[in-house]
Amino acid sequence: AYLSMKTQIPFFLSSNLKTARYSLAGILFTSLAGSLLHFVFGWSKGHPLAALVAPVNESVWEHLKLLFFPVLAFTAWEWAHRKEEAKRLLPARLLGLLAGLIFIPLAFYAYTCLLGTHLLWADLVIFFLAVILTFLVGFLLESKGHFAETSGHAASHPARTAGGRFLSHPAFSHTLKTVLFCLILLFILFTFRPPRLPLFRDPASGTYGYFQN
Repeated sequence: AYLSMKTQIPFFLSSNLKTARYSLAGILFTSLAGSLLHFVFGWSKGHPLAALVAPVNESVWEHLKLLFFPVLAFTAWEWAHRKEEAKRLLPARLLGLLAGLIFIPLAFYAYTCLLGTHLLWADLVIFFLAVILTFLVGFLLESKGHFAETSGHAASHPARTAGGRFLSHPAFSHTLKTVLFCLILLFILFTFRPPRLPLFRDPASGTYGYFQN
C-alpha cells in the first residue's frame, strides 16, 4: 500500500499542476474578456445579439454577465482540451462559477450599504476577486475529485474521497448542468424582461433592461 501510494503521489501532483495552469489561464482570460465585454453593447450600437452576452446597463445583474459568459467560453475551450477529465472539470467549474456569481452582489451590497455609495475601483476589485474565487473553488474541488479517483487509501481520508466522488456523481452533475441551462435562460429573459427589483435597476438612469423602461 505504501509503494502504491508513492507511485500515485507524483501523478497526483502532476495533474494538479496542469489543473493549476488551466485555472491561471482562465483567470487571465476571464479578467481580460470580462473587462472588454463591458463595452461590447455600446460598440455594437445596442444590437440585440450583443445584449444577450454583454451588459445593457449598469445594474448588478447585468454585470454578472462579465463573469458568466467569459467563464463559460473558457470552460468550453478547456473541456475540448481535457475531455478525459470532463467528469471532474465541469461540476467543479460550475460550482466555482456559482460561488463567483453569488459573491458579486453580496460584496457589492455589503460595501454600498456601509459607504452609502458605490465606487468604480471597488466594483473592479469585486469583479477580479469573483474571477479568482471562481477558478480557485473550481481548482480545489477538481483536485479533491482527482484525489478520490486515484487514491488507493480512501480509508485514511474518508471525507476527502467521499466528497470528491460525490462531485462526479451523475445525478449531481446533471443537476448542475440543469442549473447552468436555467441561468442561461434567465440571462436572456431578464435582459429583455427584467423584474422590477433593485438587482436589475440601472442606478444611473433608474431604468430596467434592454428597452430601458
